[in-house]
Amino acid sequence: MTETVLRGRFVFGHLKPWRFKAVWAPEFWFAECQAIADSRDQDVHPFAIAVPLMTHRPTVWTTRIASPGANAFAVLSGVEALTRAVIAAALPIQTQAMFGNDESVSALSLIGSVAALSIALLIPNLSILIGRARLCGIGVLLLVIASALFMMQLVSTQVLGFAARAVGTAIFYAVISMYIMDHVRRDQIGRSEPLRLLFVGLAWTIGPIAGVQIEALWGPWAPFAASAGAALVLLIYFHMLRFSNAPAVGSETQRPRSVSWSQVQRYMAQPRLMLAWMHAVGRGFVWGTFNLYTPLYAVQIGLG
Repeated sequence: MTETVLRGRFVFGHLKPWRFKAVWAPEFWFAECQAIADSRDQDVHPFAIAVPLMTHRPTVWTTRIASPGANAFAVLSGVEALTRAVIAAALPIQTQAMFGNDESVSALSLIGSVAALSIALLIPNLSILIGRARLCGIGVLLLVIASALFMMQLVSTQVLGFAARAVGTAIFYAVISMYIMDHVRRDQIGRSEPLRLLFVGLAWTIGPIAGVQIEALWGPWAPFAASAGAALVLLIYFHMLRFSNAPAVGSETQRPRSVSWSQVQRYMAQPRLMLAWMHAVGRGFVWGTFNLYTPLYAVQIGLG
């Protein structure tokens, strides 16, 4: 039985007179290019033939996540979900142990929710005043700050950490929703949202298990350090995408607009919008309750 060994060499040739590129060429390909050059009876170096035949093309997935689009938004949402999922089990348990009762976990969650709701009403004006990209960066930095506050294991920092975590999440999702409307066409929403939810689901599947294992190996501070690291990766990737406002949006957002009660009444008068709001709020109640109290219940019945 014969065995074929692929051998080659790096060649440095020109694709165009002003552009040079180094690629790896197999020996048989290099020999074939040498034969082509000889048959032409011209002073043509085989490098000039091998390089155009072997131009490197990046994979489709790498290309798609390098620019704003459905795949990029899926990765962003997945990494952001990982920053919260990795501490989903450790945070309620450590808070309950710090304060000594379950009611404190509910109270801190309520404080964070009120802070997030207050900031959410100001997001339209803030996005105009400082820009969406800066506002989203602030939201991600708040996630990093929240993890750092949780690592201190103090009562005061725990309260501030819950508020920073809730506000950062609200800002990030509000701004990302604006970018999705700008960069994803309406006919692609049906493909973009399932892909984004798939990444979020994977993060919430892996994150809590990974957080528990990390805490068991390195200590109570480790899940929060991992969460902060994931948030920093999210911030770097967001700035690599270089988001910009859509041209159609810029002409309509020249000055801040206040949210008035008449706008709220107009929203509530539309049945479809109210149905969507009730669906989102109900889903938030279910998942919030599940993520907050499931770890506490598991500890009480002896599962953790």
